[in-house]
Amino acid sequence: LKRSTARFHYYLCRLFGGGMEFSMRIRKILAIGLSAVLFTTAGCSVHAGEQMSNAPASATASGSSSGISGTVSSSASGMDGSPSVQSSTDQWAEKARMSISRYDFGMETVNGKIYAIGGVNDQVNALPSVEEYDPATDQWTSKKAMNSARSWFQAAVINGKIIVMGGGKKTGDYSRGNFLSSVEEYNPATDAWMEKAPLLTPRGCFRSVMTDGRLYVLGGADGSSNNKGNEPGLASLESCRSQSGDRHQN
Repeated sequence: LKRSTARFHYYLCRLFGGGMEFSMRIRKILAIGLSAVLFTTAGCSVHAGEQMSNAPASATASGSSSGISGTVSSSASGMDGSPSVQSSTDQWAEKARMSISRYDFGMETVNGKIYAIGGVNDQVNALPSVEEYDPATDQWTSKKAMNSARSWFQAAVINGKIIVMGGGKKTGDYSRGNFLSSVEEYNPATDAWMEKAPLLTPRGCFRSVMTDGRLYVLGGADGSSNNKGNEPGLASLESCRSQSGDRHQN
């Protein structure tokens, strides 16, 4: 920059033919201009350095990697940048306990209420008891017991009523007489149980499913062998139309 300024001074003197006084004036003008340019350039450099040093951490690469013009947050996030786990929703909360502890029981829901049905607690015999849970109040209420105590059974909801099928009268009993063929229907509106057409084969530990308006029960055990835990499993399948009272079919 200084060399360019000196050259510019030389050409001005040649062009205007000025003497010593003219040359000194030109030198002063050029020196003032040069100082202004250098001061402005230095100021810009210092200002840029201050901006870089005072930049927030988010403006630089953070986390394990960053994009060309963006950053990767160190917190877990989805593809759109939103949190993949919401701590306020992905949590379990303790709720009110049942009046009776039970396992191998049935569980269904009707009209927003949850029903725990039958099963076994710390005794050998199955339970006939039923409890209703209201999520709105976090309270359990005892309901009308089944006509037959049972565990190892299956349950389904048809037209707002709960159907329970088969099962066993005692836990750990694999004899033929322990398994049930009975079917009962519970009406939450009236808190009443009604006997329905029984299964063709008494069975427990089976599976059931509803499809195309028909209820199917499949497999399980019927106590055909007294060898505990090694009784032959059933291959039979039964079905029934969802209307109450229909006879089961092979």
